[in-house]
Amino acid sequence: MDAQKPWSLKKSEDPKDIARIGTALYVLAEIIRHVAIYVQSLMPASASKILDQLGQTERTFEAVHILLKSGTPL
Repeated sequence: MDAQKPWSLKKSEDPKDIARIGTALYVLAEIIRHVAIYVQSLMPASASKILDQLGQTERTFEAVHILLKSGTPL
């Protein structure tokens, strides 16, 4: 996130920067989803809340390979 700096890209009017913001936030959401799946056995309530917010119904380790749908409201 520090390398992409979406907070500074937001100030830009360049369409490429706007696309980079979306990509950076999508990657961040995927990383958060992976971590939530992996820590379910340690923090079930917190992981469940995160996965609920991401709209995830599949919560098994195999679900890590199912990507979030781009444009899904959070």
